[in-house]
Formats: sequence, structure tokens, C-alpha cells
Amino acid sequence: FTTDSITNEILGEIPKDIKIRDFFTLGISNSLEKNKKEVEETISTIEEIEKEINEFEKTLTIVEEKKESLNIPVEDTKKELEKVEEEKKSLDEKIRKIENEIQELNQLKGMIIEKITNTKNLENKLENIEKELKELNKEFDILKRLGNNFDTKGIINFVIKIKMLEIIANVNQYLSMLGIQDKKLSTNFDTDNLTFAVEYPDGTVKSINSLSGGESFLFSVALAFAVANDVVSNMKIKSIFIDEGFDTLDENFNSRLFLFLENFAKERNLTIYIITHKQEIAKNTNYPRITISKEKGISKVKIEIPNIIPN
Repeated sequence: FTTDSITNEILGEIPKDIKIRDFFTLGISNSLEKNKKEVEETISTIEEIEKEINEFEKTLTIVEEKKESLNIPVEDTKKELEKVEEEKKSLDEKIRKIENEIQELNQLKGMIIEKITNTKNLENKLENIEKELKELNKEFDILKRLGNNFDTKGIINFVIKIKMLEIIANVNQYLSMLGIQDKKLSTNFDTDNLTFAVEYPDGTVKSINSLSGGESFLFSVALAFAVANDVVSNMKIKSIFIDEGFDTLDENFNSRLFLFLENFAKERNLTIYIITHKQEIAKNTNYPRITISKEKGISKVKIEIPNIIPN
């Protein structure tokens, strides 16, 4: 080393034109600043090392404590490990058994649910059967009571009574249409023989023989057409024939009858044929006429269409 190199190392580069006093002052200042930085870095490094040493000492202390607590001979440690393995195997076996039991229980649960469903279905069927049985018991009870209270003749009379009440209701409706407002037809079911009577508005009941000839005929017509109405309603009948029976009717009764027959035929879409020998009825009608006559032992049929046909 030369004097200049040592000086430069300590004092650094020397500026030109500097006084000696200032030179030494500058050199000392630079040297102190440099040493100060080195000292600070050294102190920081030492502090880091001390921290690491403290951490190491703590770790070492913990290791020693663990070592003392785990100070078990190697053979004992193997035995403990074997015991742990055995216990593990035993637990695994128990787990497998429990899983099998769970599977069996699930199967049993499914079977029980199926049986419950089948039982509910059977209960529903049983309820329906019980309902049907109750209905059958009611019907049987009705039939039993009918059997106890009615013999064959009684049942026939019962049915006839019900049907006859319907027919009588229609008879009285037809009588009103025929212009008879003050009399009604009634029947008596108290005796074995069915009998008819005439009922008046005040409740008086008289024999059917109390009617006049014209009224008696209109009652007969009303009864006949009430029965015919029931037959026509249940069968495909398109024609009705009335044979004679007009001899006792005067003009007033005839007009009522023909109006009734016309309405009856229109309502039921059928044709009514009247067979009569009364020329005044045949000639005084506006309906088509079929006349049958004999000439030299031969019957001839003549159809007459009047000029005016009622709507």
C-alpha cells in the first residue's frame, strides 16, 4: 500500500484547492459517518441473531419437554401401535356390522311400508264393501218389509194404486181441458175392487152414475186418453182409433172434444182416427174423411179432403 492509497481509503478522494485544516476535518467526518453505518448494520444483525437464538431456545425447550413426556421405550411403543391397529380393525368390523344392520333395517322398513300401503288399500276396500253392505241391507230390509206386509196380490194392488194415482191426475187435467171445471174423478182403494167416484169442489163425493150422458162420455174419454198417454209415452205409437161413442153428445160437447183431440195429437205427433155412423159429425168437420159404402155387395172407399184444413 502507498501513502496515497491509505489516505484515499480513510479520507476518500481529496478535493483540490482545500486547506489542510479543512482537509483533516472532512476526512474525520467521512470516516465517522462510514463507521456509524457499519455499526448500525452490525447492531441490527446482532439483534436478528439474538431473536433467532431466543426462538431456537424456545423450540429446544419444547422439544425437551416433549421428549420427557414421550420418554417411552421402543418396544412399548410398538405394542401400543399394535393395540391401536387391533382396535382399528375391531372398529372397522363393528362399522361393517352396523352398515349391514342398517341395510337390513332399510329392507325391513321397505317391507313394512309396503305392508302398510297394502293394509290401507284393504281398509279402503273394506270401507267400500261396508258401504255396499249397508246399501244392500237397506234394500233387503225394504224387500223384507214388503214381503212381510204384502203378498203377491198386495204388491200388485200397491203398484196399481201408484200407477192409477198418476193416471187420475192426468184424467182431471184432461177434464179441465174438456171444459169440466167443477168435477174431478177420484178412486177408492179401500176395497178389493177398484171403484171410481165424482168429487166436487166442496169435498162432496158422489157416484159416477150421477153424471149426465155427455159428462159421462167426457169422463170416459179423459180416462181413456190418460191411459193412452202412458202407453204412447213408452211405446212408438203413431195412431189412435176412437170407435163410435158420439151419439149422446150435443154440439157443445162435440166442439170441446174435437179441440181436445186436436191438441192431444199435435203435442204427441200422432194421428187420431174417429169411426162413427153419425153423419152430422162426419159432414161438419174440416178434417179429411174416409167414407166406406157398399154398392151391389162391393165395399168402396172414398177419401175426401175438405177445402179448409185447420192449422
